[in-house]
Amino acid sequence: MDSMTPGYPMSMDSIRAPSPTLSGSLMSDASTGPQNDLFFFPPQELSEEFHLIANLIINLLEEKRKVLPSHWSPEEFLQLIIGQEEVLDPSILAEVYSNLLECRFDSCYWELAVDYFHLLHNIV
Repeated sequence: MDSMTPGYPMSMDSIRAPSPTLSGSLMSDASTGPQNDLFFFPPQELSEEFHLIANLIINLLEEKRKVLPSHWSPEEFLQLIIGQEEVLDPSILAEVYSNLLECRFDSCYWELAVDYFHLLHNIV
């Protein structure tokens, strides 16, 4: 079914992921690297699909001439975007990867990456 089908008034373009929000000390210290109150899985515990997505996000950032702060790894940054529990779910990783490949800079995950990038660089 497409966006013109009765019962489906919205187009897929109108669906957006929520903007990220960082609270309290995390917001004030986001530029100094991952905080102790956040849990990040070590890279070796994450799947090959996760690492493909991390590399894709970094490549997209580089195409836009954006560089992560040196104290943030691509894996930590992607866990921030996707969610700490979701990074272990193969179906979510497949959806994120296919969305980024298909939509690139129009992807809702790209938009989240840019929003978090701006928070990390205090550009908000």
